[in-house]
Amino acid sequence: MTRGGIWSAAANLTPQLCALSISIAGARFLGPSGLGRQSFIAFVVATSLNLFTVGVPVALMRTVGEAVGAERRAEARGLVTWAWRIGVVCATVAGGVILGVAAAGAQPRTAWLLAAATAAVGVVTAFPGAALTGLQRWRGMSVTIIAANVLAAATTILVLALGGGITGMIAVQLGAAVFILVGVTVLARRHVADLAPRPADPGPLRRSTIRYAGVALAGSLVTLIVFRRSEFFFLEHYADDRRLALYSVAFSAVTTLVLVPQALAMAVSPAFATLFGAREHERIRSGYGRSLRLLLLAGLPVTAGALALGPRTLRLVFGGAFAGTRAPLLILLVPLPVIPLMNASYSLIVGLGKARFPLVVGTGSAALNVALDFALIPRHAEIGAAIANSCAQGATAAVTIVYGVKLARGVRWEVPALLRATLASAGAGAAAWGVLDLLGGAAGVVAGLLVGLAAFAALAVALRVLAADDARWLEESFGGRTAALARLIGTRA
Repeated sequence: MTRGGIWSAAANLTPQLCALSISIAGARFLGPSGLGRQSFIAFVVATSLNLFTVGVPVALMRTVGEAVGAERRAEARGLVTWAWRIGVVCATVAGGVILGVAAAGAQPRTAWLLAAATAAVGVVTAFPGAALTGLQRWRGMSVTIIAANVLAAATTILVLALGGGITGMIAVQLGAAVFILVGVTVLARRHVADLAPRPADPGPLRRSTIRYAGVALAGSLVTLIVFRRSEFFFLEHYADDRRLALYSVAFSAVTTLVLVPQALAMAVSPAFATLFGAREHERIRSGYGRSLRLLLLAGLPVTAGALALGPRTLRLVFGGAFAGTRAPLLILLVPLPVIPLMNASYSLIVGLGKARFPLVVGTGSAALNVALDFALIPRHAEIGAAIANSCAQGATAAVTIVYGVKLARGVRWEVPALLRATLASAGAGAAAWGVLDLLGGAAGVVAGLLVGLAAFAALAVALRVLAADDARWLEESFGGRTAALARLIGTRA
């Protein structure tokens, strides 16, 4: 599971880092207004992946994982074959809707036409990708995604330098999407064929998938509204492309920071489903609790460093025209430490097949986010968008974590160790900010980062920020340098 989480983290972090590099190039070549327009088109494409897959990939991932745990492999193979046919229909609808937007006069028109094809390819890719995720086959899919995004980033920067503009950026995105579709489909066919010599009628598995897809669709709508910049629609209406770009850059920076712990958290969902199918309830409880503690331990210093160095870093990297990203960035960072915990809790909920909770909480979270968008964005633009999103994410995280702990029948939080980790993170953040304030500029950012890392390392050793049980688990599970690190920062039993 940990190896899968690492591959998942790499497959999620690399595209986001590539997207950031593309945004930097876009900011330099297109300016804030051009970058804002391109970001909105890319957001519409990403939205289609949440909306037009109608929740089936998430449900497929969960059902395949549970079926493998219950040794129903032939039925799992038949289920994947059935789901792929649905994926083709969903992709056709997604492409058709965005083609309609282009036909209605959206500009630049060619960019929107290319975006329609990109959306269709992305939607159909989600289905074989879900099958691989359910089988916990991370490596090949991750390598494909990483390679496609690195090549696309380099090509996009070249296209921008040659004057390709927004349309050229979307054309490269389409090429990357096709590359990923081919690679993921080939991998999925091979691994699904290994499940059983012949597919069997999925029967009850198909009904379970359809039933859970409705819940997953509700979860996708929550992801769209609360976690995928739904504020873009409001900013596009009430503000202008420049202010949309300011919010987009701040939001992307925060998303990048949370991707590694978030991917590690999401990797446990198929593992939870497999353990649930095998009736290993005690392993689910202990694994979930440890996930929460380690994710929080990782998130605290990242948040402290981002608060200290983030605003100045964005201004240096994107240019003086993006100085307005400071306020939205700081606001969006507030719920950062608990977002990975929320994802781990949601993975538990999905893995255990709890269908009602995502629907109820999702409806409430989406309503809160939209209400705050209407109330704040017309008068406060990107700052109002950041407040609305931060409040909705924080509320969703709190409720989801509480419910996850209830499902696990309690979690040992090891509060003293977490308090020491909080103190160490705060000290490291203060040290980084002090160095940045003293030196300023790029040198101050680099020196602040190095000093902050050194300060956290020293404080982590001095304060023993890792609970004894977690330190012992790390030693036994990984050995080597990880075991040595665990002994250094772990509480002695």
